[in-house]
Amino acid sequence: KKISKEVFLDFFGEPKDSPRRQQKGIYDAKIFGQENKRVQIIALDTRYSRDNTTMLGEQQWNWLEEQLQQPAEIRIIMSSIQVITKDNGWENWMNLPPEREKLFKLINKTKAEGIIFVSGDRHFGELTAMNAGIGYPLYDLTTGSLNKAIKKFPSEKNLYRIEKNIEVDESFGLMIAN
Repeated sequence: KKISKEVFLDFFGEPKDSPRRQQKGIYDAKIFGQENKRVQIIALDTRYSRDNTTMLGEQQWNWLEEQLQQPAEIRIIMSSIQVITKDNGWENWMNLPPEREKLFKLINKTKAEGIIFVSGDRHFGELTAMNAGIGYPLYDLTTGSLNKAIKKFPSEKNLYRIEKNIEVDESFGLMIAN
């Protein structure tokens, strides 16, 4: 995983002296826009530190808490796997229920507003939503597949799926801010 991390960072032109080269994983965050119109993009690394007890690892959890306290009106949190769904039996945050709950509690604790999850790894697209007890609904926009859609997946159960918001053909997601 260390070699994969270095290859990833090299491919995306990350400077050799970047702090990302010293951390466990490739997670990162950026804020765009002016005051009252700020969008924060948070890219999680759900693989590097994952084991049977943690999704992100202690270092990334601490970093995420700091990020959720940054000023922003909209926060797009990227996760390689679905955050909200719990029924599909495939890889998702619900495979480690205490970690999923920890994520929701952290959002509530930091009072981070405007969170939208963007996830993938499903070979189809869908929109899910739930009340996680944070004061507003959480949405998870699952995007894909760019090149290999598998049309049988949308028939699987998903308690949180917003009906008629499924894309089974090759596709991608586009978010536009006004």
